[in-house]
Amino acid sequence: MTEAAGPADAADDTAAATTARQQGEDGWQPTEAKEVWKVEIAKLRQRSGTRKQVARTAAVSGATISDAQVPEDQPVAVDFLVEAVGDSVSVTGSVAAQWSSECRRCLDPVTGPIELRVQEMFEPEPTEGETYPLGSETLDLEPMIRDVIMLELPVAPLCREECPGPVPEAFEVVPSDADGEGEDGEPERDPRWAALDGLQLDDG
Repeated sequence: MTEAAGPADAADDTAAATTARQQGEDGWQPTEAKEVWKVEIAKLRQRSGTRKQVARTAAVSGATISDAQVPEDQPVAVDFLVEAVGDSVSVTGSVAAQWSSECRRCLDPVTGPIELRVQEMFEPEPTEGETYPLGSETLDLEPMIRDVIMLELPVAPLCREECPGPVPEAFEVVPSDADGEGEDGEPERDPRWAALDGLQLDDG
């Protein structure tokens, strides 16, 4: 049998959603956003099959790989169905964010969307690399969200497929005298060889 979340759970979600909206309006602080990603699951775990919807928007810290990242001052929006499954909890739903980086050819700024579906398990004794840790009263969504975002970040993004790379006209070329070159551009001769200029060698 599947039960909807109770009034207390709904109140917790409403408070968290309000906090997330306020952080979105005033600017996200990673330390505050961490609390937004924690979900109360004590009552949810009392009966297997109990579900509740979790929709939140806040910052995620550390979502970066190489030069690509979802900046910590940018929002990440999630819409999850959280369900008790025995001693574990499943989280299914969507994650949306905007990444930023540099074009690998011309180095201009480039951005792109992240929109993906997730289905992950949280367990009291998680399996490394497969499931996520589950507390007795709370579930921390941020590590999972960070992981799925990092898997979607581009390693070598392009601003466009036909990007030709740097435009020479956009860069000022500053001439400089090469060390060890004379006025004609030829390497300067070591003066110690001058004594051999008049030396004649007999053939044979």
